[in-house]
Amino acid sequence: MNIETLISIVTPIYNQGDLFWETFHSVLGQTFIHWEWLIINDGSDAPDTSRIFEKLEAMKDPRIKTVISAQNRGLPAARNTGVQMSGTNYIFFLDSDDLIEPDYLEKAWLALSLNTSFGFVNSWSTGFGAKNYEWRVGLEKRKGFLTQNWAAFAGLFRKDILLQVPFNESRREGLEDWEFWLAAASKGYWGYTIPEKLFHYRIHPPSAHKWENWDNGKKQKGIEKEFRKKYAGPLSRYFPDPGKTSFSGEYPALTLPSSVYSPEKTKPRILVVLPWLEHGGVEQFTLAWMRALQDRFDYILVTTNSSVRNDNKDFRGLCKVVFHLAHLADISLYPSLIRYIITCWRPDLIVLSHAEPFYQLLPSIRMAFPRLPVADINHIEDMQWQEGGYPKIASLFTTYIDKHVTVSNWLRQFMLQQGIAGSKIETVYINVDTDAIRPLGKEEKRLKRLKYNLPENRKIILFSGRLTHQKRALLLSDIAQLLVKRDIGFLLVVCGEGPDRNQLEEKVYRKGLGSYFHFAGGVPHTTAMDYTQCADILLLPSAWEGIATVLYEAMAAALAIITTDVGGHKELVGEDGGVVIRSGASDAELAEMMADALQRLIGDATLLQQMGQKARQRVVTHFDSKNTWRRFTEIFGELCNDNNILSVTHGSETTISQNYQDFVQRWNILHPYRGDVAWKQHRQLLRLRKIYKVLTRKRPFNYLWGGS
Repeated sequence: MNIETLISIVTPIYNQGDLFWETFHSVLGQTFIHWEWLIINDGSDAPDTSRIFEKLEAMKDPRIKTVISAQNRGLPAARNTGVQMSGTNYIFFLDSDDLIEPDYLEKAWLALSLNTSFGFVNSWSTGFGAKNYEWRVGLEKRKGFLTQNWAAFAGLFRKDILLQVPFNESRREGLEDWEFWLAAASKGYWGYTIPEKLFHYRIHPPSAHKWENWDNGKKQKGIEKEFRKKYAGPLSRYFPDPGKTSFSGEYPALTLPSSVYSPEKTKPRILVVLPWLEHGGVEQFTLAWMRALQDRFDYILVTTNSSVRNDNKDFRGLCKVVFHLAHLADISLYPSLIRYIITCWRPDLIVLSHAEPFYQLLPSIRMAFPRLPVADINHIEDMQWQEGGYPKIASLFTTYIDKHVTVSNWLRQFMLQQGIAGSKIETVYINVDTDAIRPLGKEEKRLKRLKYNLPENRKIILFSGRLTHQKRALLLSDIAQLLVKRDIGFLLVVCGEGPDRNQLEEKVYRKGLGSYFHFAGGVPHTTAMDYTQCADILLLPSAWEGIATVLYEAMAAALAIITTDVGGHKELVGEDGGVVIRSGASDAELAEMMADALQRLIGDATLLQQMGQKARQRVVTHFDSKNTWRRFTEIFGELCNDNNILSVTHGSETTISQNYQDFVQRWNILHPYRGDVAWKQHRQLLRLRKIYKVLTRKRPFNYLWGGS
């Protein structure tokens, strides 16, 4: 098969040894194979380097082209040579000892292809070797480049820009990359940093330092002064600020390679769709079923919403590739991007959870790929948003969905009321791994409490979840105050983060309840499970839920449950697995009822133990995750192999496009872009806020050097 070449990788080598082969394998492992590689021997005189080129030439790989320079002209000149010799419109620079993630070329090519105003793209990076670090900033610093080089120089560039702004060949001892950024900006060119760690920069020991200009001393300061003198004036007045391309009447032609590379499949492939990779219940459940079914299915993953917490190693380790659509294109161009992903990666099934933009994409997807089945998994309704939340949205697009999965019968009934055919909806409980989560023995619990500085002799009440209005997090201080007035001994552990944390902490301080609360903050799931096993009672006063995942986990750990009668909680807890309190009560009434239930359990050790044991027995008998994984395997397998997927009736392509653009306008109003606050300014604002809270007696004096 003839592979169309779209990218020229340029790698200069000077006296490099076997470290090059690590770079070599990171290039050959790319998901995007439409490249040529120009490897330039810049006058090396080391035998190791000669052997590298002998091996490369012996491989006879037509994509790899070696260039031998008789004299060492320096890195800038070698890069310029590579640009001149390249046969494509895109140049990717990679030094001979650095590494790139397998999907870097693909994502960089997509970002430049979809965003015509970008002259180049790079990514966040890490340092490894003699020193380890993460670098989560880049080209968004713009004028900050006048005082510091903020970007790692490994990325994809438009060749025509490099021809206009060649590297300064006299700057062969370093800082040539910084000079390039400033020179490009002075000619009106700038780019974009993909907010993912796709590049890994090798740090050599200080004794091996090879760039004289990076002396952190007189020479470097002199060059910085030279840059400021040359560029500070014009760039202070105007610095280019290109934005992502948005829809302007017709979608850009994301021209696919003439020979599309489709990674080999040895088992059915699922395109998993989530809004983001935050540590929420939906994401945790998705991760769990993907792990459980990984021997049966391959995965690619797509997220639709912007998030600073999309860097999740657990998901990445399970997937062939992860595409964060918001990192690559404006939401108005998602149709082009998702069509590329499906064409190249050939999924056999789409499984969607709680991603509103993707529901809006389904008409165009089913028009382009009518035989590609779609399933969605719904966890919770929300009558305060879109008249029912994601289940309501799902009902509007049920024509394009082959299977709806709900996590409770209560939610299934809700979706039936929205007009979805009963034959399409099935309840599959989330359930829990009762082998992995178990109650601790007395000594185990004592040691684990010691690990987290929790008291041995007090009953521990656990709240675990997002600190939001949905979870009624602010009610925790009212419940605690009632228990204190009744002279009940306890410690309430709050495990989680959210918008209501600040207000909850203020209420706790003002009520003088600090000694009764332990704020664990937003912790990894494994740590949250440790806190669960340390506790005696789970308290969850939610205003609405599907079935909260923490209930399953707490019951498996033999905690007594006190929660509200929302969603499918009664289906899980049953008559004797805990206390389920009516949800229609006012906040004051609910606080009283929950305080009553807590008082009864804390005051009766036998009842507390019995309720915890019954809770565990209930999930072992009826809600073990093995049942979930077995049914998911059956559902997904049937959909992947179904040759009778019904054709979908839809409107014209023009109508579908207009409907999606109407959605984009609404989305942009509800999710406006907010520029980042400069970090120094942000730190000053935090200090002022802390001082204000102390002066207004909302916080103790020691809050000035602690807290959040």
